Amino acid sequence: LGSWDFAQIGDVKVFDELTNHASASTEPELEQLAGGASPLLTHVSSAWKAFDPIASFGLVAPTITRDDLQAMERIIQSVLGAVDPRLELPREDRWRAAIEGKIRAHSADLRSGLAKTIALLAAQGNDTLVGGTSLRGWAQLMVRALLERANQDRSGWLWESLYDVLGLLAEAAPDQFMDALEIATATGGVLVGRIFEDSDDLMSPTSPHVYLLWALETIAWSPDYFGAAVNLIARLAEMDPGGKLSNRPISTLANLFLPWHPQTGATLASRNNVLSKLCRRSPDRAWELLQALLPEAHASAIEGVGPEFRDWKTAVANKRVTMASYFEGVQHVLALSIEMAAADYSRLPDLVDKLDDLTTTLRADRKSTRL
Repeated sequence: LGSWDFAQIGDVKVFDELTNHASASTEPELEQLAGGASPLLTHVSSAWKAFDPIASFGLVAPTITRDDLQAMERIIQSVLGAVDPRLELPREDRWRAAIEGKIRAHSADLRSGLAKTIALLAAQGNDTLVGGTSLRGWAQLMVRALLERANQDRSGWLWESLYDVLGLLAEAAPDQFMDALEIATATGGVLVGRIFEDSDDLMSPTSPHVYLLWALETIAWSPDYFGAAVNLIARLAEMDPGGKLSNRPISTLANLFLPWHPQTGATLASRNNVLSKLCRRSPDRAWELLQALLPEAHASAIEGVGPEFRDWKTAVANKRVTMASYFEGVQHVLALSIEMAAADYSRLPDLVDKLDDLTTTLRADRKSTRL
């Protein structure tokens, strides 16, 4: 379960179902597992969680049975696959959900714990077989089943109900997640027209698209999934009508491609190749992106989210951007910008505005280019 809260009746029922014991009778044993120098569990009052899921995986994985997985499948589908009751309220009134009694049957702890377990099994369970299926394969099947249900829900509510755990599900099964999102955002998809809806909650303004971007940012750390993730973010950029939040698809793309601080494990050659394709596919949105990637005197970057159990981000954490690779990246952005400005002269003023931020070398490299 990863984590749960005995103060939530829904969590108690799930715990009893999985363990086949009443929670009250197992608390002494749980307390033992929470003691000692290397505890398996920890808790604060009624809220319990695995102390170190990654370290515990090697102990737990060999004991998992087919019955365990069947029980977990039922629990995952009932807990993560439940529509959030607050969605029954108009978006502007959802801040009143608790007052109106529109609350989930299960705690946020349990939802997060289950999603983390799925992601952990997917990250480390490829070599562990249960009933002829690897734990990674099983985890991916769980994600696919959840998202297939979400795409069958024409209201779009199940997708929105999954937003709190979407990043972990995407980390667990990138292929299945991106396939499902592509269907959901295609013409007639359940998310079309429902992604960019700013809330009026003054305390925590948000929009559904933010959670999709976070999930895709997580996947984009992987060199293997970088291109596919960028294509989906670009699709969201094409759909974006604008809004109150500064977190937009274009800004996410800029963080991925920044020559001085790329937030991906993809190589410079791969990034340049994907960026070139993006310019051909969607020139108007790509032009906005290129302007964000050209040198700027006081540039800054917002650190994006990363995977919790995959090594996609840690694998590149210690790799510094060299001056040579930085200039190569900027030169590619500049070349694409000049090419696009030559194709549409209305873009020239934007490019001229950037001249002061280019080094003498970068200007000299382009003196022979005729616009």
